[in-house]
Amino acid sequence: AAWEKCDHARLKDAAQGSPSDAVCAEVRAKMHGATADLRTSARHGLALGLVLLEHLLRDCKRGTPKAGPAFREVLAGLSSHPESDAMRLEDAASFFSEVGSQLSQQGHTAFEEELQCIKCLWHMQESAARSCATEDESASSVASKLRASICLLSEGMLVKDWAPDDGSPPWQGRARHLTFLVQQHVRNSSLPGQVVQAYIRDGLAHLPAGAAPRDEQSVPGHPSLRPSTLPHWYKALLLESVRLWEGACLQGARVHSGSNAGPARSAAYVAAATSITEECLAAAGLFSQLVNLIRHHEGMVALQQAALAAQPKFVEAFLKGSEFFKDLVGQEKSAVMKVIKEVQRSTKVLHIVCNEAKVRRCAKLVKRIPAAKRAMEKFLWRCREVLRGIPEEEGGFWMGNLKHKDLHGNVVASQAFIESDREEEDEEGEDDEEDGRSGGEGDEETQEEG
Repeated sequence: AAWEKCDHARLKDAAQGSPSDAVCAEVRAKMHGATADLRTSARHGLALGLVLLEHLLRDCKRGTPKAGPAFREVLAGLSSHPESDAMRLEDAASFFSEVGSQLSQQGHTAFEEELQCIKCLWHMQESAARSCATEDESASSVASKLRASICLLSEGMLVKDWAPDDGSPPWQGRARHLTFLVQQHVRNSSLPGQVVQAYIRDGLAHLPAGAAPRDEQSVPGHPSLRPSTLPHWYKALLLESVRLWEGACLQGARVHSGSNAGPARSAAYVAAATSITEECLAAAGLFSQLVNLIRHHEGMVALQQAALAAQPKFVEAFLKGSEFFKDLVGQEKSAVMKVIKEVQRSTKVLHIVCNEAKVRRCAKLVKRIPAAKRAMEKFLWRCREVLRGIPEEEGGFWMGNLKHKDLHGNVVASQAFIESDREEEDEEGEDDEEDGRSGGEGDEETQEEG
């Protein structure tokens, strides 16, 4: 019904990969085809119907001028409620939530169908944020229900081992969906920071150090978390920690831009600044904990690759909020220093990763080194601006050379990096020319930090 009511051409113009009439014909054939097994027929019809709806909602989510009307037409097809978009959205959300809950009760036989239900709810959530009236109280209530449903269904999928019928190891062939499921569970929970911390404390920290990447021994209480799936979990939690850090830094920048200049601040500003600083410290702590896990899984290049890829975005958020920290350092020096020191815990580890990657000539990591080192330099010099007014003897900014260490903390000979440094300078010079920048001498091996 949703497909029949929508404008085919409008949806197909919104994005590539839209379902065709052939898919609709397949859905009808599966749903109405003569078969002796009614359960199988219904199951096939449900699976194809969910795929079709997921395609429709995905197309409606695209940021085109026609996406809003198309999304409303889909809601009209999923609900007979005539009053408002919010009520139709609630009916549609209840439908997918109920289907997902019933599928989860059938054991380990409906992985794809449960996943499609979560994706449909996710697409509806993002489309509703663009298309529906956000100031409406009912729309806000429906949005909360959507988040709760996504969080509950994704958590339910993560606590199952999903062992295939052919005797293969659990989650084999399905691990690629773990990043999406973990992100949806964390992002839609009421306290995402605490969820990430719990996964690190009770999950990732219990994986044996140096475990083989193909080891299938899961962590107790977390059937989907095992060495073979660790890269997917790690990437999801790392991205969510960066998202929390970005949100806190941007909130600080907004509070700073809206405040009155001068040392005299209102009590509301001081309270807001204190709360934001605590959020920044918590998010930076999550990021540094995840980065330091690299030390325990040195052989997993995928973890190092994810950390190096996230570093520039993490530092960029700090740069956006640096004026807030600079303004706050006069009143809350110790709090600002704690945030900076927490960030340094991760930058020092990533500096070692860059050094060892160059020595090992790991292609997957070497290509990310220039951007990561430029980000670390930006962090260094912006810290200098933030802490400019604090004397060195009082814990202010000072400079020194980092010792050459490996991931285990052992000091290594600096001569091992001389040749790789020269190669990196050549690569960075070429990269800067492509980006329209002039090459510099800022990426020395003895990276200076305060």
